[in-house]
Amino acid sequence: MFNDPRMTSRGRMIAGLVALLVACALPKRVERGHHPGASKNAVCTSYEVQPLVIYGLESALSTRIAFHYEAGDDC
Repeated sequence: MFNDPRMTSRGRMIAGLVALLVACALPKRVERGHHPGASKNAVCTSYEVQPLVIYGLESALSTRIAFHYEAGDDC
């Protein structure tokens, strides 16, 4: 993964853990449902932007965890 000859094995381990933490914090947009909009024919979609690790836990456990970066509606 990180194969620089000047890095120690502990340095490679720390770099790998930092890379893993950054990858788990990447955002994923999750749609939560549809509801009628303000105008007659409009349909709004609720969404949340969550870290990938939270999305994975919600999918695996079939439950909802109340942590997200952003939430809103697209109309």
